[in-house]
Amino acid sequence: KNCPLYLFLNLNAENINTEIINVFLGTKGVPTYYRLDKDFANCNWNKWECNYVDFKLSSLKGNKVIYWQIKNDLYTSDAATETITLI
Repeated sequence: KNCPLYLFLNLNAENINTEIINVFLGTKGVPTYYRLDKDFANCNWNKWECNYVDFKLSSLKGNKVIYWQIKNDLYTSDAATETITLI
């Protein structure tokens, strides 16, 4: 079963000048696990502790795509993406 979910990178900024960004994950209900990475190929589930997570980007300038997904005992969301540009 899917659920609505949303993510804000650095308060929805389009451009940033630092490799460490603040990620806000949200959904209806309370997730128990999340996945957040530049690539889901080897991405593990992490225990949900709060809505904010610090995330480190690669140091190369340009567009960064962040993949994310959340779940609890009742549902797993679809994987989603968000883009931010490191300048």
